Amino acid sequence: MRSMRFTTGEKKLLGIYILLGVVLLAAILSISLYRNLTTRSQGKPSILEIEAIQNIGAISLDDPGSPSGDSLALRRTGEDQWQVRYPDGAWYDSRSQRVRDFLESLGQLEGKTLVTSSQDSYGAYDLDEASARVITLRLDTDSPPVRVLYYGKYTPGGNGVFVRTDADPRVFTTGSEADFYINQDLAYWTELRLWPQGITAQDVYQVKIQIPGQDDRILTHAAEGWEISTEQDPFGGSLESYVSGLTTLELSGLDTGDLGAQILGDAPMLQITMTLQSGTRRTLEVYTLEDDTYYAIWKEGDQILLRGNLPSWRVTQLLPGE
Repeated sequence: MRSMRFTTGEKKLLGIYILLGVVLLAAILSISLYRNLTTRSQGKPSILEIEAIQNIGAISLDDPGSPSGDSLALRRTGEDQWQVRYPDGAWYDSRSQRVRDFLESLGQLEGKTLVTSSQDSYGAYDLDEASARVITLRLDTDSPPVRVLYYGKYTPGGNGVFVRTDADPRVFTTGSEADFYINQDLAYWTELRLWPQGITAQDVYQVKIQIPGQDDRILTHAAEGWEISTEQDPFGGSLESYVSGLTTLELSGLDTGDLGAQILGDAPMLQITMTLQSGTRRTLEVYTLEDDTYYAIWKEGDQILLRGNLPSWRVTQLLPGE
């Protein structure tokens, strides 16, 4: 069979056809991709549209429906350190992981359904200025808002929320990923642990337990393990377990009022002084209030670090032999 041969003109024409086919195919693919992206962005647009939400350094939540009328304010004080503001204006250390999780939940919010573009309808979804819960994100407490999220009423069935932002007047429905955090009280955000996370029984050198009317008990971390100063061991040999419980102890709530000042004149029913291997020494004072309520003061020297309520079951665990 004789092979096909093309003239120079035919070769040029064939090349043109091939080039036109490639261009046409590329155009079809581009249009298809554009339509897919457009449909996706129209169907589930990003609510906050913040590229690096981890750079946010200040969060505020104003809830006009809150019984106390208080607002939540969180600020970053270090690379992985946050503080929460209390009603008296003072700032206290916050649970940083919980703040990070809150920011992540906000970043995951997507507009599931476009509800309306009419600003006159905001009131019907509790998205007007008087009704909406307003979440403001800033780079720091003194900078202008990066984004403001208006969080309205729940959708029928309670599986979603009506939302809008300061950057987009449209109303969307979104999931309730952030709902858990928005409904938390100050105690949830406050660092109520006595020792920083990561401190274990291995970091403790000595524990001194003082109870009125009883001999002091001193637990010492020796080379062979934990030792107790008294002949009898009310812990049943579980000295390290007891110390481990002390390193994870936390209050059930922070007190910023005058209650602590009122009880400072009373003798504590339990006093525990802990000394770390590093030399840091802190003391826990536990006071009995009425109705089996306990109040704790955590201090280093004369400086009060934390004060507030301590659960009764925790106090039972702290008492030797209980």
